[in-house]
Parts: sequence; structure tokens; C-alpha cells
Amino acid sequence: VLFVGRAAGGLGTNLLSSAPEAWLVREANRDRCPTGDDDEEDDELPSRCVRETFRRAYTFDSLVAIASGQIGGYVARRNGPTGPFLLLPVFLLAGSVIVLFFWDENNAASPSISCAKRKKVEAGGLTIRDGIKEIRNDKKLLALGAVQSLFEGSMYIFVSQWPPAVSRAVARKFGENVLVPYGTVFSCFMACCMLGSTLLNVNVTASLHTDSRLEKRAMMMFAMSALSI
Repeated sequence: VLFVGRAAGGLGTNLLSSAPEAWLVREANRDRCPTGDDDEEDDELPSRCVRETFRRAYTFDSLVAIASGQIGGYVARRNGPTGPFLLLPVFLLAGSVIVLFFWDENNAASPSISCAKRKKVEAGGLTIRDGIKEIRNDKKLLALGAVQSLFEGSMYIFVSQWPPAVSRAVARKFGENVLVPYGTVFSCFMACCMLGSTLLNVNVTASLHTDSRLEKRAMMMFAMSALSI
């Protein structure tokens, strides 16, 4: 049951990491189709809006995660380790209601492709196989996906290993009967994530840095992450 639950959780996490972002990008470019006389400034507006939305989303995501850690820790102290799982469906149901009533169905067509192909996407003519083909043909996209997958995979290994490691360390130091504040530790992790995303946003928005320097900073980040793990 645990393995099936983890597999379903991995599928849900992948959808959570991709579906809302794809929906947002498509909404920002819904009415844009290349006509040859688009104003350059107008073309940049959706990109700026998407970047700003992502910046705010990641910041509030960390804030929500910090609050979730505190709520989960409180519920676990009151109702045991299964308490947070019993509370989880309430938030899932609320999110489902929001998506059902406030989201419109769309397909993530890029504004840079031809109108004919965009109409095919809008009509649902493209499939997952077409998406895989696009990834295989674009080496940069393939490399980006591989880097993100490997990084996220290592992070999930860390997520599965830190609770027992902390539990053993606390037991050796304070005894077997001491409760580990998992919610507080998780909130601290999320505060660090918010700090990192804030620093990254400062670097991205500042005009003092070029793309090559940002790539070097990303390499340094991966190196530091590897050493930390």
C-alpha cells in the first residue's frame, strides 16, 4: 500500500508541478497569434506577466508550506501521525472546487508557432507522442528536463531520508520518548527555499547579470546541493 501510495503521489506531484504552469502560460498567450504587425512591446508583456506571476507564486508557495508545516505538526500532536493525512482531503477538495469553477480548459500552444499548428493544438489534434517528439528534437529542452528531473529526484530521496535520520539523532541526544517536531523542521526547510527563491529573483531581475553568469550560478547551486546531500 505504501509503494502504491508513493507511486500515486509521484504522479500527482508531477501534475502539480507542470499542469498549473502550463495552464498559466497558455492563459497569458490565449489570444496571441503571429500576424506580422504585432507590436514588440506588446509581445513582451505576457512574458513579463508570467515571470512576475511565477515569482510571486514561488514566494507564496513557501509561505503556505511554512504554515502547512505548523498546522501539520499541531494536528499530529493532537491526533497522532495519521492526523495530517486525515486533514489533507479538506484542502484537496477545496483546490478541486477552485479549479472546477474558475479554470477554463486549454491547451498549451506556443505563440511562436504557426497559426495552423496552433489551431491543431486548440482542437486537441496533438498528443503526448507529439510532445515527446518535440522534446527529443530540442536538445536544450531535453537537457533542461534531465537536469530538473535529476535534481528533483535527489531532493525526494532527501525528503524520504531526513525524518528517520533526525529521529535517530534526537533519540540519541534526548532519549527515545522525545517527540520530534517534524512540522517545525519542515517549516525551516521551506523558509530556506523561500530565501533561495528570493535571492534568485533578485539576480534574475537585476540587469547587472548576463545569462552566462546566471548559468554559472546555477552550476554553483547544483554543486553546493550535491555537497550538502
